[in-house]
Amino acid sequence: MKKVFKMRLMVVSLAAAAFLSFSLIGCLTPAATETAPETPAPASEATPATDPSVPAVSPSQEPDSTVPQTTAENTPATDYVRVAVIYFHRTSRCHSCQYAEDQTVYTLENNFAEELANGTITFQSIDIQDAENAATIEKYGAYASQMFITTVTGDTERTDEIIEFWDYIDDDAGFTQMIISLITEAMEGAS
Repeated sequence: MKKVFKMRLMVVSLAAAAFLSFSLIGCLTPAATETAPETPAPASEATPATDPSVPAVSPSQEPDSTVPQTTAENTPATDYVRVAVIYFHRTSRCHSCQYAEDQTVYTLENNFAEELANGTITFQSIDIQDAENAATIEKYGAYASQMFITTVTGDTERTDEIIEFWDYIDDDAGFTQMIISLITEAMEGAS
């Protein structure tokens, strides 16, 4: 009887460990992405390489409708600091991945509304499994659920990967404070 109980306990433990591993791997393993063929922009379109007033961050990404994006009308002059928050995720998302995006958007909207409105701060959520995002994925070296903050001052661009956000999943106050601190540091550090 003890052997049967031990065997069942071991099977249940292995099944639980496999499920947990699968859940974690879904968030952390590289996604197989197809490289989209590059199509040159028409000569009439401004690109970051030809027009410094066009943001250099994620030219192939469609804007996320939840947060205002940088446009020609609200792009600050190039001598101002711009900060882009870029969040990469897989198509199928776990609670932690969805929380990270939702809490980042909430923090930006409630603490940096003016900067979002004038384009000083932008936010993008990018699916790493969508082939249309290949250029942006390659630029950042993204392969999983990851967050980056890119600070642009004139022709200078600095990108930092933010890994500590995982420590604040389900800690609303801690997550919000972390994002505020990182954005503030990026804005002040580039000045």
